[in-house]
Formats: sequence, C-alpha cells, structure tokens
Amino acid sequence: MKNCTYCHGVSAQGLATAPRLAGQRAAYIEKELSAFRGHERDNPLSQLYMWNVAANLKPETGRELAVYFSQLPPRAAADGNRGLFDEGRALYQQGVPNANIVTCVVCHGPNAEGVRDIPRLGGLSYLYLKRRMEEWNKGYHPTARPMPQVARELSPAEIDALASYLSFLDEETASK
Repeated sequence: MKNCTYCHGVSAQGLATAPRLAGQRAAYIEKELSAFRGHERDNPLSQLYMWNVAANLKPETGRELAVYFSQLPPRAAADGNRGLFDEGRALYQQGVPNANIVTCVVCHGPNAEGVRDIPRLGGLSYLYLKRRMEEWNKGYHPTARPMPQVARELSPAEIDALASYLSFLDEETASK
C-alpha cells in the first residue's frame, strides 16, 4: 500500500494524473489490476507505471487493497470548469440521442457511484477523466467496452463538459 501512495496520495484521493482510489468500487479495482497485469489497459501511463506494479501483485493482495480503498471516504476533486456543470449534467443524465449515445446513468448509476465492477466516476479529477476519454478515442484499452465506442462519438467540448461535471460530483451535489 505504501507504493500506492506515491501516485494516489496518502489518503488515496489521487495525485496529478493518478486517479482517486478512495471510495472506488472494490470489484472495479480488482478488475483493473487484472487488466494492468494482462496488459489490456494499454494507455501510456498504465504501461509506464501500473504494468510493473501489477506484475508481481498477488490476486489476494489486490483483493485486500481493493476492499481497503473502497472503504475510504472519497472527496470530489472539483477541478473542472464550473461553467460546464449544467451541460455535463445533461450529457450524463440524457446521453446524446442523435449520436445514439445512451445516458451514463445506465451503467454508472444516477449519482455516478458505479455498480459492481463499473467504476465510480463522481468526484474523479477532471484531467484524469478527460485523458481517459481521449485515450479511448485514440484506441487505447479497447476491452473496456462500451467506453471506446462512446468516447469516439463525443466531441472535445462534450468531453470537457462531462469531465468537468463529474469532477464536482459528490453525494450532496448528486442529490440536487
């Protein structure tokens, strides 16, 4: 766990380009550790850092870490463009019907809390969320269906709005 803090922070809220692990779904963390180990999660930062970390991580240890991180209280990064909040909320809740993009609520839940091995998105860093959507758009991590297909249909402005909205989303904000 000590090694996790170098990138994800002492309280697991995330640092720089590493995502917040606090409050993340345990099943999602386990699934992603497996994807790093199997080199399915192939974006540049995963290759640089997480492939090596996950290579020698025993599945039991990964499961224990996942449970630990899932029980930590998350805090919203709140680092997006507040002016895009309403546009991002509309995208999250309504999708993009004319591009045949279903609402994010269907998979990620009404408050972006995630479901089973589908990640919590609420409160993740704007830069992290934006980068992930851009990476799917470029063809990285193609096994994360349906996200690569969804991201290819989103414009840069829609990605900005969605990442901004999600960065501010916490339990209190989500219920409004």
